[in-house]
Amino acid sequence: MLCFGIRFLPEDIGELQSNPQYRLMNQINFADFGQLGGHFMTGIFVIFPEIQVKCDVLVRTVGITTNALWLAMFPVMSVLSVSRVLIIQGFMQPTEALMIVGWLYSIGVWLWGCLTQNLTLNGVGWGYDLTKPGASTLADLEIYVCFPSLGITYIAYLVIVVHVQMVMLHMFCFITQKFCTESSINAQCRLNFYLIVDKRKTVSQNAENFPDNLIFFGIKTIHFCNLTKQAHYRDERLPKRSRQSTTVKIRRRVRVKVAFPKI
Repeated sequence: MLCFGIRFLPEDIGELQSNPQYRLMNQINFADFGQLGGHFMTGIFVIFPEIQVKCDVLVRTVGITTNALWLAMFPVMSVLSVSRVLIIQGFMQPTEALMIVGWLYSIGVWLWGCLTQNLTLNGVGWGYDLTKPGASTLADLEIYVCFPSLGITYIAYLVIVVHVQMVMLHMFCFITQKFCTESSINAQCRLNFYLIVDKRKTVSQNAENFPDNLIFFGIKTIHFCNLTKQAHYRDERLPKRSRQSTTVKIRRRVRVKVAFPKI
């Protein structure tokens, strides 16, 4: 069952689009939307297995595209988490070198997969066809890309929460709302981290054991999709809240200067 949500854009969407974090979130949304289409097509291929026989190239291409979008999500996620740490610490935005390398890697995996057709549909899950050239190497590279990116993201949000707790000692009233937001995001990202790692471990198991874990795999996938959507919505609201808080603080300072002029 597919659920579509419609959300109206704020009036200051132009200012929001100029925010680097907002653009990074849109890239993750693009990757998630592409994966949604791939999973929807996968369901059709499973229900009608004759499509896998008659249109093998189409089926493999859909799986290769979905897998490439899955891989592209990890470097963007790492850059987004690191950028949040640098913004809180008062530094400039980080370079997008890691994100560019990640996208180039994902595009390379997609092009090589389309040429060699190295992904196949086994039952209800996708897996590398190890008879194709380079398939085993790409399968190992996925592990080296996914888990370090998850580790960087997890550590970054832990740093954010620790930093906010330290700042609360000096600015308790101003930082309370921000701490609640950061804590909720950290809790969601922790749960997403465990779900992704567990999903990756489940998919990496042998095909013989996969049917036994199919129900739990579906439950984890549904929870991961819902939590990711909530985290995206919260992250998109953070830049606007930050600007509003800064504006209120500046106005209060101006009022103090006018009410109590220096003699």
